[in-house]
Amino acid sequence: MNKAIFLDIDGVLNLFGESYNTNSVAFDTHFQEIITRMDFHLVKRLEYIIDETDADIILISAWDLDSAKRVLKQNEFNYLDKIKSKLYSPDRVEGILEYIKDNNITDYIVLDDEIDIPKALNLAPKEDRNSWVGTIINPAEGLTNEAATYAVKVLNRTLPTVY
Repeated sequence: MNKAIFLDIDGVLNLFGESYNTNSVAFDTHFQEIITRMDFHLVKRLEYIIDETDADIILISAWDLDSAKRVLKQNEFNYLDKIKSKLYSPDRVEGILEYIKDNNITDYIVLDDEIDIPKALNLAPKEDRNSWVGTIINPAEGLTNEAATYAVKVLNRTLPTVY
């Protein structure tokens, strides 16, 4: 695997707003279908990234793989085969960096609205600092066109180094 997208789902492929408040229903199975949903236009932006980069997906979300694949399929996602595994780590930054090292990943992007960016920038190799996109993903907007374009540039190494 050369290119990888470390993907969080909530806040990236679905939107949080006043009408979507998981805090009050997170453990209530009555609302399970409301919580396990994705927004079509955000899924299509993820698909655009894969179209342009041929990257594989490593799920870093609380979602289980089967639910993620089911809901992606419902949103006409064409790359279910690109979902390679689920990474669970109590510390996402350290877990991601360890996964990258263990799997010889050369190019990656982290799509997460909650990642600890200062920690990531401190621990990641200097040449990889552009790969931590968490700060540009607002859970009220999800994966924007700008973030998707940025991700493609990072994965294809066409982005000037900022750090």
